[in-house]
Amino acid sequence: MAELAHNLSSNLTHLRTARGMTQAQLAQSAGIPRSTVTHMESGAGNPSLNNLARVAAALQVGIEALLAMPPNALRHVPAERLASRERSGGKATVVDLLPEPLVGFALERIELRPAANLRRRAGSPGSQCCCHVVQGEVICTASGEMVTLSAGDVLTFRADQPHGLRVSGGGRALVLCVTLPAPVAAA
Repeated sequence: MAELAHNLSSNLTHLRTARGMTQAQLAQSAGIPRSTVTHMESGAGNPSLNNLARVAAALQVGIEALLAMPPNALRHVPAERLASRERSGGKATVVDLLPEPLVGFALERIELRPAANLRRRAGSPGSQCCCHVVQGEVICTASGEMVTLSAGDVLTFRADQPHGLRVSGGGRALVLCVTLPAPVAAA
């Protein structure tokens, strides 16, 4: 919660000053007391959803723009805080590299130990996957085809069908995979 209060404080101050508004002007435009704006900007406030919506509307942004990590902020996430899971009978470790989930997106570091055979379920319709082999040699099965990839190779394919990765030979492999949602058609 402290992180959200910090994000709100930083983003609100930045957005307000970028628009050349004083706290009083923003409060008047949002229809809330100036003290509410002051509390939000200090990080001490616990604003209602209604007040967040009023301030966002006055600034012509979505509520998420007020609560998101500030664009110029760095955030260090220690490795032990990243979500990871063992797969393929303990022969593969999949680490999620995005600290917060983004709908339809995935960025994964996949460590394949000898004899690993990682089968992956189909993603959402139209989704795409891009795999980059960092180390080792991997056989990727996708779209009814089988491709052998060496360190440095990249393979893209539709992720909306089952696919798999397995180590070629007896070594280890390291693969980075990015899954992207289906492109949105222009209206």
